[in-house]
Amino acid sequence: MPPAPIGAWVHMRHVALVTDSTAGLSAETATLLGVAIVPASFAFAEQRFLDGDSSDVFARMDSTGIAPRTFGVAESAFREAFELSLRDAEAVLCVVTPFDVNPSFTTACAAMLAIQFDSPEAAIKVLNAGVGGAGLGALIVTLAELAKGGASLDGLLAAIDDLEPRCESLYVPGDPAWLERAGRLASIEERIGALDGRSPVLRLGTRITSVVAEETHEAAIEAAIERAGARSGGAGVNVSVVQGGASACAARVAEEVQRRWPVARLETSEMSPTHGSQLGPGSVGIGLCPVAGRGG
Repeated sequence: MPPAPIGAWVHMRHVALVTDSTAGLSAETATLLGVAIVPASFAFAEQRFLDGDSSDVFARMDSTGIAPRTFGVAESAFREAFELSLRDAEAVLCVVTPFDVNPSFTTACAAMLAIQFDSPEAAIKVLNAGVGGAGLGALIVTLAELAKGGASLDGLLAAIDDLEPRCESLYVPGDPAWLERAGRLASIEERIGALDGRSPVLRLGTRITSVVAEETHEAAIEAAIERAGARSGGAGVNVSVVQGGASACAARVAEEVQRRWPVARLETSEMSPTHGSQLGPGSVGIGLCPVAGRGG
């Protein structure tokens, strides 16, 4: 999944949207909606890749039992994205999540301040949405549709305040052993008890938190679908389904959510290694955000 071209629209927009590759949007969707995706990176041994440069991340994890080291977006990459976006927009809104293994929020803020030191008039806002991964991707889709409809920066910020409590980002790991390797299992079991072979449903926001554990992986997928759908309240939704070496399972999830929910747009993509390094191969994530009316 290479990063989407930046500055894809010809006409001046009110607001250009920027996020990083952990949101899990495909290059095709990002280009269509005019969203700039700045790639995070990861490394196996001394070999480093940008997100999207290597398609065998999860196969390699599965065969070696070793997770990649992950890195956030460099300050210079955010700065380039902001400067290019300001060429055809009045303002830039960068929406990321300070996930606890991803410093993108910090580097995005540093890039914003560096630009504004030289150009105080530059209208750039960096925001922690509080929802991560697939949920952030779904939120970005809704915001991009508002921006395409002419929403102002203030209108988009108001929309985030309204939408974020109704977004969801739930993940089911393929094998909880990866959570233990990543040092996550103890905090997850503090809330839902010892897994003892059960499969957890996890929420991805500014950190990984546990929601519930089910007897089987299939039951956990069903619980994630049910809980995510309940968050929408029956409204039309944008949905993002991400997977780490689990394309068949993700396809079934996508088919099921389209059957149950009033889906406006459904995005499917590979999970970012930033999250996949914690959750492991075979993991599936479901993100949801309500569709919103045009902002002011």
